[in-house]
Amino acid sequence: MAANENNYIAVGKVVGVFGHQGWLKILVYSGIQERFEGVKVVYFETESGMTGKLLNGTRYHGNHLLLKLKGIDEPESARLVKGREIFLPESQQIELPADHYFLHDLIGL
Repeated sequence: MAANENNYIAVGKVVGVFGHQGWLKILVYSGIQERFEGVKVVYFETESGMTGKLLNGTRYHGNHLLLKLKGIDEPESARLVKGREIFLPESQQIELPADHYFLHDLIGL
């Protein structure tokens, strides 16, 4: 998980497209697929800053987490975000067990 200067943390990466309705296949950096439960908006970094997309659904397919975002309704538009990181506000950072650390907390020590 990487932090950026705008108080957002990278929580995953779009690694593929699933199906014909624009579902995104996600690599969750924490390894905890349930990481997105309760999340309403995810963010992508754009030239003009962070842009939020409403989260319309999550589901699991095998070992992969799938996300459905509002406005991404077909594979073509889903492919436009393939390879991009997904961010959440730092305030939504999950709590880790004792003696576990986020990578962005260790950088620079």
